[in-house]
Amino acid sequence: MIKTAFLIFAFLAPQAGATATTGKSAAPVPGFQAAVDFVKKNKPGNTGAQKAGAVRSFSFTESELNSYITWWIQAQAAGKKNKSMTVKSASICLKDAQTLALTGVASFSAAFLKPLRSDSDSFVMRKLGEYLTMDNSVELECRVSADKGVAVVNTLKLKVKSIPLPDALVQRTLKMIGDKQRPPMDLTKPINLPNGIQKIEILPRKLVLGVKTLKS
Repeated sequence: MIKTAFLIFAFLAPQAGATATTGKSAAPVPGFQAAVDFVKKNKPGNTGAQKAGAVRSFSFTESELNSYITWWIQAQAAGKKNKSMTVKSASICLKDAQTLALTGVASFSAAFLKPLRSDSDSFVMRKLGEYLTMDNSVELECRVSADKGVAVVNTLKLKVKSIPLPDALVQRTLKMIGDKQRPPMDLTKPINLPNGIQKIEILPRKLVLGVKTLKS
């Protein structure tokens, strides 16, 4: 629910519309930005001097990821207004066993909640409706398995203002966020990772990304 930070986290964020700079403010982690730029440009016919088929490995610390996420949120805040959801802050904790925890603060509008409504969890939706436009704490914990170009995201916990969201609502939220990606993707099913991303390895305080250079 923390926008596209779910979402193969900072690497899908640029593909959802983030820019490399905001005014004169460059990304605070040059190595991370270099990886993002490589992934975005890694398409057939756009490999430059890179050897097709070679796998490049990028490694980042938890601190580097959080610095980039903070910068990205600030960059988004400088963009269009009147969003259905606005992320005010977010931070990631990289655990073992391919697990990460994300905490943050976000506000959302009635337009964000409308497609999520269902009679099966009307009480939770009613409570969330009371928090419209407020700064709401969000807690997410998920396990990410990503190998051979395919990722599976299993949500272990999702809370808003300490209210646990039922699984059906979590699945609808993931579906809605996935539908808004470019191109759309179903985050409730195995995901074919874009632009040659082969593997995402989550270790304690560290993330390793493997990217295969695509053929010309």
